[in-house]
Amino acid sequence: MGTAEPMNHSRKKQLAIVGLCLAAVLVLFFTRRIGPRNQEPFLAEVPMSDGIHRLRLLKIVDGPLVYDWKDPTPPILRALPLPSKIRPPYVPFEKVTMDGMVPLKTIGQREKTPGYTFLFRVVDAGGEYSAQGGVSELSFVESTGHEFVKPSMVHEHPGWFGVAAFTRAVLPRRDKRLKIRVKEQYGLAKILEFDVENPAYRPVAAEWVPDQLPVTKTFEGLPVTLTSVEGGAFNVNLRTGIRGGWMPDHNSFWVEDVTGNRGQTLSPFEPAWKLHMQLTPMLEAMPPDQVWTIDDIAVPLPGQTVQLNLEKEFDGVQLRLDTIQGGDVGSGQKGVKEDGPWREDQPGTRDDCPRLLITARCPRREFAVSVRLTWNKERIASIGSTSHGQLPRDIDLVFRKLPADSRIKVEVGVGRPRDVDFLVAPDDFRVKPRPPRKTS
Repeated sequence: MGTAEPMNHSRKKQLAIVGLCLAAVLVLFFTRRIGPRNQEPFLAEVPMSDGIHRLRLLKIVDGPLVYDWKDPTPPILRALPLPSKIRPPYVPFEKVTMDGMVPLKTIGQREKTPGYTFLFRVVDAGGEYSAQGGVSELSFVESTGHEFVKPSMVHEHPGWFGVAAFTRAVLPRRDKRLKIRVKEQYGLAKILEFDVENPAYRPVAAEWVPDQLPVTKTFEGLPVTLTSVEGGAFNVNLRTGIRGGWMPDHNSFWVEDVTGNRGQTLSPFEPAWKLHMQLTPMLEAMPPDQVWTIDDIAVPLPGQTVQLNLEKEFDGVQLRLDTIQGGDVGSGQKGVKEDGPWREDQPGTRDDCPRLLITARCPRREFAVSVRLTWNKERIASIGSTSHGQLPRDIDLVFRKLPADSRIKVEVGVGRPRDVDFLVAPDDFRVKPRPPRKTS
């Protein structure tokens, strides 16, 4: 009687395991007969270069995407000692989170524009999800033949465990069908192509007509002349005619077309691109009641620092004159003029020159600060802060060495930038050939 109960218990345990295995086999059998375990809908699929796997375009989403797939295999099946032929395959997965935004330009990366997010996944010959392979380098080909390639500084989720996601804001919106290209990451690195309905299709109501350069426009009473655009659309070098103390902010440029595309890699077959930029006011263009003048500030001796702790507020911008330093004792860096920076609008970093530290704080970014220093009615330094700097903005203004016991006048102004735009032909953005080098 003492040994019967353990034997019965052991036999029951064995029967339970056998029963679970039989149940698992039945589940797998009927699952295989019904189809693959994953039943997610998809838009299209194409064969991959190995002849076994296929790439599926699962979805195109206007905006952000969160994809958190759960393996449909019950965990208990993985714990059972099943033969390898019927054991459910393990597919590793990492959650995909895309914010649906794309950098508007290659510089000044804080500006972004919303786009469409594309989700791809690899399946095997039986339609099961696979972690083998992956794709990258999403692009589009419009009916003109132009290829919309990957913009710079864009976040992607390329090919991890057979899953890839990309966000793009610039697409061929004139075409009803969207031709998509992706590149395999492994093997033959084949280019795969999809042809699907274009979710960004947008008929154009009225075409834009480009301005003939040079062109002059008036913005809020300020005449601005655009003479030329050189160096490419995303590294713009403008020739402008602006008077009255305004300067183009070279971090503010971005472009769009009439179909709604905004940002990089626009089609050169568009009749016109709209060039947006901001003009930053210098001290002369700022309202007199928004200019802070501090007379008679003593310049410390080399090696000394004086706390100024002076504050003023204009238009919601909190200004603070923090410290003035006499500069370190020493000869300074090589290759820089002995009396101070190379140029007054490019201060440099000479440690032995005096410097003034000013801080500007504001909850919004759209403001500009301009500073001018004078000594004996002579301007010795000036600098302007654009509306694209970090917050708070620290202005470290280096100026030339002065005689002992010198006193300076400090003027700090606050203003708001102005937005301007021009319609420019894409040909005007193309890189111009350099003139031949002169030979003696």
